[in-house]
Amino acid sequence: NTKSSPSDTRLFTFHKDSKQIASTALSVGFENDTIQVQINGIEIIRGKVVAYADNKWHQIALVVNKRKISLYMDGKKLLKFRAKIPAFGTHPASLGSLTGIRKAFIGHIDEFSLFTKDFSPSEIKELFKNGDTFDLKSHSQAKYLLHWYRLGDSRFDSIKNIEDIITGLNGAPGGITESDFSTDVP
Repeated sequence: NTKSSPSDTRLFTFHKDSKQIASTALSVGFENDTIQVQINGIEIIRGKVVAYADNKWHQIALVVNKRKISLYMDGKKLLKFRAKIPAFGTHPASLGSLTGIRKAFIGHIDEFSLFTKDFSPSEIKELFKNGDTFDLKSHSQAKYLLHWYRLGDSRFDSIKNIEDIITGLNGAPGGITESDFSTDVP
């Protein structure tokens, strides 16, 4: 949910190592009104122009299956391509930015998840559920759920930690306060 479309922002970044200076394994963000996926710190796949800066909630779904990646917005496939994603490192994932403060997304993010199976159109509709939140462990493809960040719905979420309730690869939020957390937005 955002009101403006700033240039080069990140919705999330998974890092490929554990160094103090993080390097990107997989990142999704926006550059102006173009959605982009960055892999291995250099390869950038740009999507269609999307109108996301309209002060409404939008669902972004990224599905990674071995060497195939699909990206959906509001239940519609925007990108599909082949790429090898490096293993994720132990450096915390960054939600809403590249490294915690750089390339920050200005807006709200909720219910972030990553699956390891490409979805059929009906499975994406099931996931989207017209924008309503639900327990992803009850999704028909829950066995492929790799990461799920509830962003305020976990008792372990704080201004220093966002819990990944599936794998424990917790995220590091940046620039948020306790009052930014909300349960089941919208």
